[in-house]
Amino acid sequence: GCRRVTHLPNGVEPVVGDRVATRRELGLGDELVLGFVGSMKPWHGAQRLPALLDRLPGAVGLVVGGGGEVPGHPRLRRVGQVEEARVAHLVAAMDVALAPYGLDAPPWFNPLKILAYRAQGTPIVAADVGDCAELVGDAGTVLPPGADPDEWAAAVRGWAGRRAPAHVRSWADVVGEGLAALRAPTSV
Repeated sequence: GCRRVTHLPNGVEPVVGDRVATRRELGLGDELVLGFVGSMKPWHGAQRLPALLDRLPGAVGLVVGGGGEVPGHPRLRRVGQVEEARVAHLVAAMDVALAPYGLDAPPWFNPLKILAYRAQGTPIVAADVGDCAELVGDAGTVLPPGADPDEWAAAVRGWAGRRAPAHVRSWADVVGEGLAALRAPTSV
């Protein structure tokens, strides 16, 4: 019975991460750093990281988030769950950020991780599920959720050494858009 529906993507805190200081703090040099932010639900795809690292010699994986298990790999670092302001710094330290959702990912979600990646100008390689393609836009590459590790590695290589245009969609933006939608005239 709804006559008017407004879709509003999520937002993030507008914190500018310190890429140089965070990489130094983590003991990272100029190696390629692949990043993942989020919970470790099986459909989030974090379990794809070891196979991806095997295809990218010298790259380091950085996993930010809690819960679940990520298979081990000698070049995979897990920092665990951190406060949102700290996430901005860790994302800024990444060279390419991942949203490697699998075929079992629900089609209806709006991932906060992509907004956190965009806010820092970190290029993204994501699976095409939910709102990922729309949110990634010109800031990365979107692959089918069933893409194999070689396709993921090729997409990561395509963004290595580059930054994406930073785009911050704050929670204040979300609230403002929601209020504007409520105030908009309706036609019957």
